Amino acid sequence: LAKIEQSIVSFYRKEGFFETTANAACNNSNYYCRNLSLTIKEGPRSYISEIVIEGDKIPDQIASSVLPKKTKDLPATEKFAHKLRNSLIKALRGEGYISARIESSYVDQLGIKDKQLVISVATDKPVTFIFNGNSKFTAEQFLKTINLFKRKQPFGANTINILLENMERKYREAGYLYTSITYRRDIDLKTNRVYYVIDIHEES
Repeated sequence: LAKIEQSIVSFYRKEGFFETTANAACNNSNYYCRNLSLTIKEGPRSYISEIVIEGDKIPDQIASSVLPKKTKDLPATEKFAHKLRNSLIKALRGEGYISARIESSYVDQLGIKDKQLVISVATDKPVTFIFNGNSKFTAEQFLKTINLFKRKQPFGANTINILLENMERKYREAGYLYTSITYRRDIDLKTNRVYYVIDIHEES
């Protein structure tokens, strides 16, 4: 019965009802519960009072395009928080922040039922991949091998090595057995952006 109560409360919390209580009771039962009684008090639904960004600054063009202008009519649901988190990650990766980490959580506010949605941001350095010498495959085809936009976990320092291995595999599968791939890592001290310049010598 406790699990039933917990499941009901969890479901309501996901939908923005943070004060819901549930009571499950078996009536006229011995070993088996033949008559289940459920008492649910939904309580008020919470809405998002404001979105607070903590940690690293989100680039202005991403913030303006992804973050909602108004929140007072948005229910504080788990689905919305997850969707916003995923949208921010996708937008940041599109600008080269492939190691970005985003966490979202609802925070109580004293005296009111509505919640703050707190977005914790760690962007790390933005990255640009530059491909030279490729005619068989496009840059998009190379980046697709590391699931740039679909991968759930942030990318780490080993990403460049995984990318090179995947590129070499694509060339081998296409019959380019003697293709050589090298790279160098540069950093722009003004923008703090990392550049991976990848040189490809295609030979079949």
